[in-house]
Amino acid sequence: MEGADFSERITADRDQVGVGALSKTTFSTTEATCIGGHGLDRALSIAEAEDMTYTALSADVHRILAVERGWFADQYERWLIRVLSSLLAPR
Repeated sequence: MEGADFSERITADRDQVGVGALSKTTFSTTEATCIGGHGLDRALSIAEAEDMTYTALSADVHRILAVERGWFADQYERWLIRVLSSLLAPR
């Protein structure tokens, strides 16, 4: 399944540091560019890609979807893969 490795890294890193402790350094630019093996959209700067990744993985977004909206972990992970792939992959 495309994105499975990325999903596993998200889950492992989130479990290791706790979703509230995620920082820009948690997911390196290398990780962001590996989504589906397609590389990073050339129209994005590295800083923009890092900011988009940081925002999607933020504790606030997780809280909104998981706590307020009642999403299950697998639903949230599928959403992360879809969102980050859409935002970062080449067009």
